[in-house]
Amino acid sequence: MSEVKQKPSGGMIFYPQQYKINQDINLSYAIGVNHKDQKFAVLIIPTEANQQAALIGSSAKTIPTLSEFAQTSRRAQNPCFAELDNCIRKPSGIMVLEQIEYDKERSKSGDFEGLHVYVAKWASVIRNDDEMPRSPVGPGYIEIGFRKSTDPSVNELLTQYQELSIPELNQHISPLSLDEQRKTLYKLIMKAQKKWFTIVMLRHKEICLINPVTDSAIKDFARQMMTKYTIKGMYGGVQFRVRNGNTVIKGLSRACNMQYNYSLKCLSDMEEVLNNFMKFYGNKMYREVKNNNYILEAIPTIRINCGPNGTDKFNKEFDGHETAKIMKTYVPKEYHEMPNPNVIKDNNFLFADIAVRLYEVPAHKKDAGNILVSTVHAFTRPKGNFLTMDQNGDSTYYLPKEPENM
Repeated sequence: MSEVKQKPSGGMIFYPQQYKINQDINLSYAIGVNHKDQKFAVLIIPTEANQQAALIGSSAKTIPTLSEFAQTSRRAQNPCFAELDNCIRKPSGIMVLEQIEYDKERSKSGDFEGLHVYVAKWASVIRNDDEMPRSPVGPGYIEIGFRKSTDPSVNELLTQYQELSIPELNQHISPLSLDEQRKTLYKLIMKAQKKWFTIVMLRHKEICLINPVTDSAIKDFARQMMTKYTIKGMYGGVQFRVRNGNTVIKGLSRACNMQYNYSLKCLSDMEEVLNNFMKFYGNKMYREVKNNNYILEAIPTIRINCGPNGTDKFNKEFDGHETAKIMKTYVPKEYHEMPNPNVIKDNNFLFADIAVRLYEVPAHKKDAGNILVSTVHAFTRPKGNFLTMDQNGDSTYYLPKEPENM
């Protein structure tokens, strides 16, 4: 175990091991480790602005304090259990520290067991204790899908938006007015569009080079990952990546994911999924790799669906905002003004280090026992397109920008 030594960017995952509670929040602190097993002390001191936002906002109802998180009684509202061996390998309570800063003076004081000290202006609990489903932590993204609308009012808005790009129809409208109309229509369309959200965790440490490249090797690895990670409503899969040296060939890089058969209301037959993948994508990928001596890698993935709470939370981000926060984090800027972006088809999501709060569907409800997403916290800035990720979880490989007309 090592001490954290550098200033983090954006936020940090925290596994509390001990709470040191004082009536004065400026003297209360916790000791624990981050997801890299680096040990430090932290104080949580929300700003006045953050406290006011929590009181009037819909996403947060209580002000986070260490004294609240340290509660272990049955009446505890939002506990985050501390254990002396709490860490990513054996997690108990987990929280995301936000807006954190290194406190040089406190670190030098010697009052915090000689550890480096950080001050967080906010914190969110993503796992209360070890009785909750294990929270995924690491590289990933939120896949945002837009269903083609059958609502006449939405289609009318889309038509109006498209007509704003036809010069002959807007000769007597000023550029400023056109821009305002475009922004207004964009917000209305994005709010009204039917959307779905799936969390995709990228198993970076399990990236595998497929060598020798054969159709059976492709199917065997995909079968192995789908079997390993398809459990309790979560779906295993593989994102195959084709590279020419360090350059990613996106047009050949395809995903093979376990699927649900909605007609039969059960998992699809795995061999059928594999055969269909090879028929429509895999065989071409295999031929091109062999013929051009390309590199073929497999990135294992876990896909987790959002429950009602998660879906409602993400949908609210599209209410009244020019660009939803979720779009800014996981979708490239060139899509931000498109009212019907198809980022899934374009294989163009951005990844970051994320932490996911999960819950298990209760026994008395439909789909009992399934694991669903409650919320997601990104604790780093977007790193790049997920196809550029290396085994360290960083964006390393080069992805050429596609021509504008593609």
